[in-house]
Amino acid sequence: MNVKQRRDRVLEVLHLRNRFQFGQPKKKTSKTGYGKFACTDTCIQLIVKIAKNKNVSLNEVRKRSGAPSTRGLRGSEARQALRRFGMDYEVMYGKDADQVISMVKNRGPVILAELYWAHPEWKGYRYAGQTMDGRAIDQHGKKRWVGYAKDRWGKFRAGKTQWNFIGGHAVLVGTVLDEGIAVRDPNHNSPVRPERPAYDVINKAQLTRMLRSWPTGYTYILAPKSKVVN
Repeated sequence: MNVKQRRDRVLEVLHLRNRFQFGQPKKKTSKTGYGKFACTDTCIQLIVKIAKNKNVSLNEVRKRSGAPSTRGLRGSEARQALRRFGMDYEVMYGKDADQVISMVKNRGPVILAELYWAHPEWKGYRYAGQTMDGRAIDQHGKKRWVGYAKDRWGKFRAGKTQWNFIGGHAVLVGTVLDEGIAVRDPNHNSPVRPERPAYDVINKAQLTRMLRSWPTGYTYILAPKSKVVN
């Protein structure tokens, strides 16, 4: 499978517009706080569908990770789940946007850890009394420009819709398009935020901001060691 075929396979799954951390059947999400702690689990769920064409529940992902149901997955637990689904991923630190883009193109989707304040916004989306204006408050209380995401048609109908969550989050860097980078943010499809964007189209500067937002002082990703989309 070449780069274009790999991209097309990723887009085929993302265009289904399902597999968000919210809105999945309750009986299949109980081990993840009914989606509350399932951002990484959802990314793994998507990878399994993309690479193996298998439908797995969030509870199945959590069970294979060995993690409890009261928090999000740690890197080692996410790696274990992926390996138990037959995919060899590893935790990597200090990678920049160009390196992430190269891995996504040539191997397959990458899970990226970010602080959610850094995620590009859905322009004009109104939630909890506030309208998204491209600016966010970081973990130090400083106002930062994060800009907007675009959808698959180039409209500003994608991106973050929950302005009042700024903490740790995981998103899937799915593929690279001519117009930007396609990122699936799992944090959608809840009763109060029912939108289901297939993916957020962002630029390299936005990807860099997301990577650098992680508070440990180095970037943090889970990436395939070899091709997982063949």
